[in-house]
Amino acid sequence: MKRLLGTVLLAAALVGCESEMDLGNSPDGGSVGNAISVYPVAPTIEAESQQTFTAFGVQDPFFNLSWSILEGSAGGSVDAMGNYTAPGTAGGYHLKVALKSDPSVSTTVPIIVTTTPVVSVSVNPALAPVGPGSRTLLDSRIWGDTPSSSDAHRIEWNVAEGSGGTLQAASGDASAIYYSAPTTPGISYIEAVAKPDDTKSAFVTVIVE
Repeated sequence: MKRLLGTVLLAAALVGCESEMDLGNSPDGGSVGNAISVYPVAPTIEAESQQTFTAFGVQDPFFNLSWSILEGSAGGSVDAMGNYTAPGTAGGYHLKVALKSDPSVSTTVPIIVTTTPVVSVSVNPALAPVGPGSRTLLDSRIWGDTPSSSDAHRIEWNVAEGSGGTLQAASGDASAIYYSAPTTPGISYIEAVAKPDDTKSAFVTVIVE
């Protein structure tokens, strides 16, 4: 999973022309100076579907991030945790994330919205503050899929990076997982991957405090 996150951050740097500051190179939850790295980098999303975006390398992401759509409501909507809902009209749009403490530190992500079915992943919650040693339930949804088809996707969960913790299956619900936090404070990134193609995923940012 460290290799995947390295790829995410490298890809983010390659679209630096869309960013107002150089992107960072650390997903460990610590400060990376004047940098925000966002995943996914330049996704294609089906109209009226959802995708969860994650900002890596931001201290206190629950309170210190501002999400917006440059095109306004015509470009869809995004909540305070990075959950983006695409509009019903196909086109190119732009998601912006900035630090509330310093709005000059920001990144803009291009989004293509299409009416053609395409898989995307959302997670709930996208940001999860938990106490040391405690357990919380994480949920996910695959959009743009046909559950009855032979190639239907399923979610696989991984502790991708950060302070650690463990995962335990939620009985009877393959889309959900229990996360048990470590006993020390920190930030962990829990990935929900749409199998079998591995190309679509979303992250839960778990803040252990």
